[in-house]
Amino acid sequence: MKILCRYVLAWMGALGIMNVYFCRINLSVAMVAMVGVTKQSNLSASHCPDRFGSEEVSLVLDGEFDWSKKLQGLVMGSYYWGYAACQIPGAWLAATIGFRKTFGFSMLFASFLTILFPLAAKTSVYLALVARILLGIFHAVAFPAMTGSWGAWAPPLEKTQLNGIYVSGASIGTLVIFTLAGY
Repeated sequence: MKILCRYVLAWMGALGIMNVYFCRINLSVAMVAMVGVTKQSNLSASHCPDRFGSEEVSLVLDGEFDWSKKLQGLVMGSYYWGYAACQIPGAWLAATIGFRKTFGFSMLFASFLTILFPLAAKTSVYLALVARILLGIFHAVAFPAMTGSWGAWAPPLEKTQLNGIYVSGASIGTLVIFTLAGY
């Protein structure tokens, strides 16, 4: 059985899209441990008031960073600033210098940024913002590059199948990252 290069590219694209979703979502889960959480419970709501009264109990789990809710939202949302702004320029770049090069280099640089993000966050919240914006910029080329590659390379009767293979990386990536990120 002969394995066609376009199917290898489709599965590599699916792995790349999985990487996009890993990097996009992991901060949502990690933020809880990064900044800590306060859990409050009212004992009178679940127990007999005569025995426990109406005391509220707070459990505070401290995190490494003292970021306000506003800063947390800015750090998590800053990814989408770069992502939304660079979809069309990313498609132009992929068409200009090549789909494979654009996709490959963007995934490489995005992976480096993800590895460096903890150092950036420890240095400054503003450096963390810049890192997330750059991550969004590098990820913005993923979907346009893969979609453009099928328009140029895929036989007409296989375009939807190849497109479906690489897009499945989004769902698989979401499933895997939410399953593994809590551990």
